[in-house]
Amino acid sequence: ANFLSRTTAVLATVFFVSTLLLAYFGSVRPAATSSSVLENAALVAPVAAPVAPALAASGAAQIPAK
Repeated sequence: ANFLSRTTAVLATVFFVSTLLLAYFGSVRPAATSSSVLENAALVAPVAAPVAPALAASGAAQIPAK
């Protein structure tokens, strides 16, 4: 085999091994932390309650004029 064939085989092997290692380390979770990214974000910065829009004083104010 020539240089490019060997290089391709080596790089493919490195790619597959690194992919398997990343999948393994990504699935290992420490017991002290929560399992969700959203739960972690809620602990860091809680979201403020939405503000209700102001209501019109009367129903006539909601009717468009011609």
